[in-house]
Amino acid sequence: MRRFEKILFGDTLEFKIPINKTQMWISRGIIAAAIVLFLIFNILGPGDIPSKKEGNATIYYMPPFLPISIIMLGIIIGICSIVFFMQPGLFFKIVGIVLIVLSAFTLLNAPAIFFNRLVVTPDYLYDRTGSLFSPKITKIDFDSVSYITYAESGENKRKRPGYELQFFIKPDGELIRVPLNSLTKKALPEILDKAAQKDVVIDEDINILEE
Repeated sequence: MRRFEKILFGDTLEFKIPINKTQMWISRGIIAAAIVLFLIFNILGPGDIPSKKEGNATIYYMPPFLPISIIMLGIIIGICSIVFFMQPGLFFKIVGIVLIVLSAFTLLNAPAIFFNRLVVTPDYLYDRTGSLFSPKITKIDFDSVSYITYAESGENKRKRPGYELQFFIKPDGELIRVPLNSLTKKALPEILDKAAQKDVVIDEDINILEE
């Protein structure tokens, strides 16, 4: 049993991370940076959603600091993986490899936020969300919509009720769902206004989503 512990955790048989001053300060910096990023993502949120006009289209997109912060987080995880991998013992090597994979996943997917956007024109709604390699793209022509309402869609990451917009398409009532995220909530007044101009019937209670 003791031989197994030495293989798993090293000769010290203790979880000492890091084992020298350089690694100690690196690990402290990693923890501090991770706490700051956690506060940004989970408490402050993405902040005000910017938008810009291009012709008759309004483009809503995520603030640039958000993907940059996620890239920073991926780099921090990568540094942390090196610190773990340098420790003696198989256990720390495994943790280091797991963190390397997590870092690579984060760095590969963060750029997708630069491409995620919601476009509203007088004629249609275009929504792009998801990862860089498998985005979810939704385009809805307002002329084809008969009715717009909303519904709960489980809980969001803050354990609050999540919502989605529901578009019923002519003539057979096909249902298209669009999650109510930061972009759609910001664009909601314009979406409803453009739809109303196309004589789309809109649920009277849907304005509560703007609160």
